[in-house]
Amino acid sequence: MTANFQRFISPRVKNSTYACSRCGKCCKFPEIILSNREIRAIAIQLNIPITKFKEIYLVKKEIHQIRSVFSERFEIQGEVFIFRKNDQGSCPFHQVTDEKASCQIYHFRPIVCRLYPFTWKTSAPLEKQMQLAIDFSQNGWDECPGINNTAGQKWDALREEVTGAVLLSTIQSNELIADGFLNQIAK
Repeated sequence: MTANFQRFISPRVKNSTYACSRCGKCCKFPEIILSNREIRAIAIQLNIPITKFKEIYLVKKEIHQIRSVFSERFEIQGEVFIFRKNDQGSCPFHQVTDEKASCQIYHFRPIVCRLYPFTWKTSAPLEKQMQLAIDFSQNGWDECPGINNTAGQKWDALREEVTGAVLLSTIQSNELIADGFLNQIAK
């Protein structure tokens, strides 16, 4: 466990605003990998047995068929579950009403969905300090109309929510390592 945690925020995050415009672009990502914890949580919230949830909403894919979503410090191996796309090529829980996107599982959506359009990288754990860098993901920066949205909030207003999602994401990464899906590459 690290005794100290240092957070670095990229200048483009500090100098930008963000407010979701509910366009639904993020709901159309090719693969959203779910951890076992997320699968259990969503199935429980939907009151569906986990096996039935996997059958209806998920696809099992071999890792070589999935683009890398983690930093260069990890390699992905084995099989994972991703959301099965609906007929419109979106997440099965993506819904559009009055030309605005919404999420049917918003309050218990996967961490990657909570974090978008932000991303993070950690330093190699040091004895007394871990460094965390927060930025916009490249596809978020390129495609998300919520970045620099006139109704957006500055970083100071978003800090706690984004940092919380980042911390949950690091926990999920550790779970994926423990479950054997991620291997840390020695540098």
